[in-house]
Amino acid sequence: MKLNKTFLKKLGAGLNLVFILALVIVFFNYAGLDGVLKVLLTVSLPWFALALAISISLNAFNSVRLWFMLRKQEIVVPLFELIVINVGLRFYAFFSPISSVGSLLRFQRLIPAQKIAEGLAAFGANRVFEIVFLISMGVFWGFTSINQNAINPSGFIVYLIMLMLALWLAFRFSDFVTTWAAGKQASTHSKILIWIYRVTGKLFRSFSIYRTFSLNEILILLGIALLSDLISLLGFAVVALALHIPVSFVDLGWIRALMLLAAFTPITLPGGFGVREVSAVVLMTSLGIGAEQSAAFSLLLYSRSFFAALLGGVVELGFTIRAFAEQRKSA
Repeated sequence: MKLNKTFLKKLGAGLNLVFILALVIVFFNYAGLDGVLKVLLTVSLPWFALALAISISLNAFNSVRLWFMLRKQEIVVPLFELIVINVGLRFYAFFSPISSVGSLLRFQRLIPAQKIAEGLAAFGANRVFEIVFLISMGVFWGFTSINQNAINPSGFIVYLIMLMLALWLAFRFSDFVTTWAAGKQASTHSKILIWIYRVTGKLFRSFSIYRTFSLNEILILLGIALLSDLISLLGFAVVALALHIPVSFVDLGWIRALMLLAAFTPITLPGGFGVREVSAVVLMTSLGIGAEQSAAFSLLLYSRSFFAALLGGVVELGFTIRAFAEQRKSA
């Protein structure tokens, strides 16, 4: 039995290495390398390098938020290890049909067998928080654009305070809302209302796990998310500057929010393009920006994702080779 287990571990490590190598080879054909190189010839490379560095640095902020959620569930993971794993995840995320493989691998590497339920809760709450915060910031940038197309510092501070209090209330009263939604769902016959109550119950059930968050902890969590959001928005602004596109920081705020929400749709078009890239063209042209510049903006964002995914592939390949070598030594 011991020999069989050892053999199976070696076989699994070998198959994983073959799988990663195959993905790396397919990556260049899947991504449409010709289009990436073509768009890079039309922009300032220093600006693009800055945009790429900003995109890669966001992994650190996203990792800190997840690290924070995991610690609350008493799952201790070295922060640097979490950052490296999240960098590798960018590689899998580039392949829409295979992106779930990266999520499963990350979960398997981070979460011990005896903490599976807690790990699922942490990952679920992290994703819910990400979406809710993204929608909240998108609404803020949208209203700011409609009113004056410039940032009002006092209004921004008031909005953040309201958002922090709303998050605190969501954590505190999540159990009550979950129970209320379940009761409403059972007593109604409307399919639309049943769906609304079910989604509401799932949302607050994710938050209920973190009802012990103090106001200071919520403030830290919100601060991390806000800093990440602003840095990500800065990355979009740098891409626009690289192409000399006349778009305000505020307009980029709501455009970015809608694009990232669209990215949650698991649809990829030929050449690796996804809903995010298509939505970039639609949203930019709605502001009166020419179709050619809008397409260039979309392609440059795609090129940035390409190189971030390539870095993730290198990291993932290194991790897999190391795991394969360790299995060979232990044989």
